Amino acid sequence: MDGTRLARARNLREHAKVYRHARQACQEITYQSPKNLQSVKIRRSFVVARDTDVRFTLSLRNLTLSLFGDRETEELEEFSLSWHNSPLSSLVSSRGIALQLYLVALFEAQCRCMPGVEPKNGRPLLPRRGESFSWLDLIAAPSASRTRATTPQDNLVRQFKRALRHLEREMLVELGGGRSAKGRFERFRLLDEGGVPTRAGARVRYTVPIENDEVIDVPVRFFTSGWVHVLSPAEIATYLILLDLKKIHPDVHDAEGVFLSRGIREARYKLSRDAYESHLNLARYGLIVRLHNPNRREDGKVATFREPPSPHRFQIAEHAFLRWGLEVVSKVLNG
Repeated sequence: MDGTRLARARNLREHAKVYRHARQACQEITYQSPKNLQSVKIRRSFVVARDTDVRFTLSLRNLTLSLFGDRETEELEEFSLSWHNSPLSSLVSSRGIALQLYLVALFEAQCRCMPGVEPKNGRPLLPRRGESFSWLDLIAAPSASRTRATTPQDNLVRQFKRALRHLEREMLVELGGGRSAKGRFERFRLLDEGGVPTRAGARVRYTVPIENDEVIDVPVRFFTSGWVHVLSPAEIATYLILLDLKKIHPDVHDAEGVFLSRGIREARYKLSRDAYESHLNLARYGLIVRLHNPNRREDGKVATFREPPSPHRFQIAEHAFLRWGLEVVSKVLNG
């Protein structure tokens, strides 16, 4: 077992209580929802490459958490966002919880709001006595790092704010404009999944997708069974892309499986080869079925060069999310 896999397995084991709490919090907000939510709809613009070239100036406030509160400094930086990337692939490279947070925020919004509605964020950042679950309840981000963090909650707050700043740079959330750090992060607003401004440079506010929108349907149990918390960003990205391919080619998916050629992977989805290799874990978890390929070995490497190698084909496993993500991933990583 390699060091990274061993460390990940140990993290899941040592912080199992944190992951279970986040899963239960996600379950509770579906119970409180007036909707019978079966899937979370994510616009396709989230997974495909941006096709706009924009330069703009963004005011960043770099926050440093201290024992006595937040100290804030402000500086101006010019960003040329990775428009060669998709919003999804831009978040895969992050070592933090930006992707998890954005997906959970979409899930939370769709639990509350009907199609076409712009959700207002009234959920508190920190837990409050007598109130519903906070944002920190819905997120799982334990860390073994003890640098400057005085409590697990301090560590989670720091990661949460870092993730929001990352999402702000990708134009996926809008933070408050006040000088108060608490106000800025407490009332963040979701922006459209495409992460692209209007021609005038204005941010596009998020609305719950309507019937005619091109979307990927992510089963609600991806959230309520805790998979969103335990999968790596690369695993999540690869799974969402395979869902997109299934949506585009449903008959091919069901008959012989979909494939992700190098050209499509790099041009349409901007997914790196390293991230794509996470399909091996997705198959081990039982989330996808990797169909037999006589030209390739079990680890995905070409077995023979007598014939041109063909790409792997995949099918999305049905009912895979009925199992708890924590238990499944832990078992595989420890196997």
